Amino acid sequence: MPIQPDADGNVLSETLGLELRLRGDELGFYDRYAEKWLETPADAATLRAEQEHARVEQAEAEIARLREEIERLKFDSSGT
Repeated sequence: MPIQPDADGNVLSETLGLELRLRGDELGFYDRYAEKWLETPADAATLRAEQEHARVEQAEAEIARLREEIERLKFDSSGT
């Protein structure tokens, strides 16, 4: 028996409480009760990449701060 989409083209799984919907150019599962999309492997990979980028930027900022501190300490010790 074919499954009929609703007026918006979504397909509901009563058993799972999820809707299969278009999400941009891809299909995704939407939790009607929690009112949010289920995370896909692509979503998880994007989040990991963003977190890694933030860690790299933070580390680079700390390296720059420490280099400045080293230069300041060199200047202070040579000026004494």
